[in-house]
Parts: sequence; C-alpha cells; structure tokens
Amino acid sequence: ETMTRILRVDSSITGENSVSRKVTQRIVEQLAGEIVHRDLVAEPLDHLTLGDLGPNPVLDEFLAADVVVIGAP
Repeated sequence: ETMTRILRVDSSITGENSVSRKVTQRIVEQLAGEIVHRDLVAEPLDHLTLGDLGPNPVLDEFLAADVVVIGAP
C-alpha cells in the first residue's frame, strides 16, 4: 500500500495569528499520509514562466502530490 502524499501550501504573512494556517493545519491533521509543507512566506517562489516548465523541483513537488491543501488569506 502506498502512502498518500499531501502537499500543504501556506501563504499568509501573519504567522501564528493566521486563520488560514490554522485551517490548513486542521485539515492535514484529519488526513492520513506523508505531509510536505511549503511555506510561501518563509520560502517565496519566483514567478513561473513557460521556460520554468522543464525540470523544476517545485512543480515536481506539486505534481507528485495526491492531495493539495492551499491556505490563502
């Protein structure tokens, strides 16, 4: 049996005071699987262009996920 891969993406700049971060945390707590957490405040992403659609670790991380949980304020 393979483990479900869950990608949690947070983008709120308010840190521990963020409601959206609390919601994403509660959601992933209810799911069973390997959780990959991407914090777009701690590690911002550059704008993606068509040229970035080749080998790209961030895109690969997204495509490898079975479930994506996005927290946006």
